[in-house]
Amino acid sequence: MIGVAVSGGMDSLVCVYLLKEKGKSVCGFHALFVEPTEKSTYIKNKLVEHFLEANIPLYILDLREEFKELVIKPFIDAYIKGLTPNPCCICNKKIKFGVIWEKAKELGVEGLATGHYACKKIDPNGIPMLYRGKDLKKEQSYFLSLLDLSQLKIACFPLGEYTKNMVRREIRKRVLAVPSQLESQEVCFIKGDYREFLKENVKNLPPPGPIEDTSGKKLGEHEGLYAYTIGQRRGLKIPYSEPLYVIKKDIKRNVLIVGPKRELKSKKFCVKEMNFLLDFSKWPKEVYVQTNYRQAPKKVFVKNKNSFLEVFFEKEEKPATPGQIAAFYTKDNRVLGGGVIFDEELQ
Repeated sequence: MIGVAVSGGMDSLVCVYLLKEKGKSVCGFHALFVEPTEKSTYIKNKLVEHFLEANIPLYILDLREEFKELVIKPFIDAYIKGLTPNPCCICNKKIKFGVIWEKAKELGVEGLATGHYACKKIDPNGIPMLYRGKDLKKEQSYFLSLLDLSQLKIACFPLGEYTKNMVRREIRKRVLAVPSQLESQEVCFIKGDYREFLKENVKNLPPPGPIEDTSGKKLGEHEGLYAYTIGQRRGLKIPYSEPLYVIKKDIKRNVLIVGPKRELKSKKFCVKEMNFLLDFSKWPKEVYVQTNYRQAPKKVFVKNKNSFLEVFFEKEEKPATPGQIAAFYTKDNRVLGGGVIFDEELQ
């Protein structure tokens, strides 16, 4: 039997039917991550009705405590440290293919499917490989780059060869009523601005401090380093002859460093806590990296320093943001692995 993690949206629902129509025995898993709202309760109830009508088992999992401990708490801790985390990557690794998979295994489930637009292939030695999905505007392999080989082995991505428009056609073809019409959010547990979320959930946020230019001249005061991210322009509240951008956070000194756009550039960055989907010794010479989901892949040269990777751009680029995930690819879109971006000067 294959379990399908279902949110209530069209992507995961289509996965259920694609697998069932291929003759697979399927069941659904719908997880509760935060305190229920009227909308989330409606989605859950509609899913229960839908699965009953389709005669497919559906398991409702209350994972509020696990989600708080494994996703929300590290998210808050990272911002307090001045980092910019990516909770979706962590959720996929520790919740979907972690906690949910462990509970699914207890029920005899042999694999776990999700509605991610990504492809999985098997090499001649039986090793699973992760690739970008067919729909390059929608594909989500970046968010899966922290899955290890054991997790990838049991993973199933039925939408890998589908585009979003194809999925919409599958929904219409089956006349399915989709409980949730919303697209997946990057941070599902936050409604609105993350700064307000932090203010509501953290008693003692990091204090304000100086804003300096790259020469060390003080230009103003910041509200706390958690409230800014690399490349940010709006909200600096500094009168200047040209637009200013966040260049760097000096966490040790609690200083926000800003400058004009021409100074928003970097030649390299570092990545720790690497998850290798292919042994580094087998990486090709031509490697590409994404340092956030929306970014176009950049060609890089990578050095393995044993405890971390040192990554060099071909030309100067916008600095990579500490705390975010770097996903590495081959020219033909295979995911080589992923890890956490860090600033070696602050380690």
